[in-house]
Amino acid sequence: MRRKEKEVCSREVMERLLGSAQIIRIAMNDGGEPYVVPMLFGYRAGSIYLHSAREGRKVEVLRKGGLVCFEVEEAGEVQRKDTPCKWTLDYVSVIGWGEPRVIEDHDRMREGLEVIMEHYGGKAPFEFSEASLSKMLVVRIDISEMTCKRSM
Repeated sequence: MRRKEKEVCSREVMERLLGSAQIIRIAMNDGGEPYVVPMLFGYRAGSIYLHSAREGRKVEVLRKGGLVCFEVEEAGEVQRKDTPCKWTLDYVSVIGWGEPRVIEDHDRMREGLEVIMEHYGGKAPFEFSEASLSKMLVVRIDISEMTCKRSM
């Protein structure tokens, strides 16, 4: 990281942001073309959980495997300065990498979906019918590396 004074090395800070962020952006490589998708998600014990319909470009890329990158942030206030090029934004962000794994087992899918539901304020247990599970895809990304940056 170029601006070492903004680097945050605390795993606790990173996990707190992963626990509170509302949107995650998943960056993938689709045949040499960059592809980024904002998604709802859940985080638990070093893994990110995503859900999706079973078809589409994102699903095709994720099924191929390979490293993906993710980003979450919490933005604060714009800090206005005397000159426009000195303006800045208060924020904290986490960028990380990991391998996506499609979960096919319905019991494990339920576990991943519960992580997502709990992330947005739900209380387990939840009921997921076999019919709804057969129409969706659950993906787990085991995080291999993360960095965090804060500008305040």
